[in-house]
Amino acid sequence: MAKTDKEDASEVSNQKTTSLRRPILILFLVASIFALPSVVVLATLMIPTFIAILMDRHIPKTLGMTVGCMNFAGASVGWLELVRRGHDIRDALNIAMEPNSVFFAYGFAFFGWVLYLNIAPFVARMTVRKAQMRVKRIRKRQEKLKKDWGTPVSKQEVQAVETQEEPSSEAEEKNKK
Repeated sequence: MAKTDKEDASEVSNQKTTSLRRPILILFLVASIFALPSVVVLATLMIPTFIAILMDRHIPKTLGMTVGCMNFAGASVGWLELVRRGHDIRDALNIAMEPNSVFFAYGFAFFGWVLYLNIAPFVARMTVRKAQMRVKRIRKRQEKLKKDWGTPVSKQEVQAVETQEEPSSEAEEKNKK
């Protein structure tokens, strides 16, 4: 069986993704050895992000990004405190276990959840309102056309909508007469 262009393109993109994963993972592991205190603090304070990424089942995968950005904003306070203290592993463990650091990072993650859960319904409401306004404009235009052309035009329109077909040529000839 011959491969289609889409299958070839997806295979090439999968190869690119697979070929990039290993070097990025190795780079991350090497960097984490040199920056172990930072990894400890960020890994501990970014737990809500990892959970959000695992829970997100929708195709755009915006939950992980929303929660992750807000969580990182809160976790960066702990990371900056670690840098201020000298970037030591003991300080990293202390910061990761401090209630204030955890509360701050997790609180920002909670705010990310709130944003995610409220933005989608807000956008949906705005889209519905926009569609309703468009329908109102169309109905006003229809009323104007009824005044200009008379009611036979509107009757033909209702019949076409009820039968889900376009108006026949016979109906058009009746309207012309």
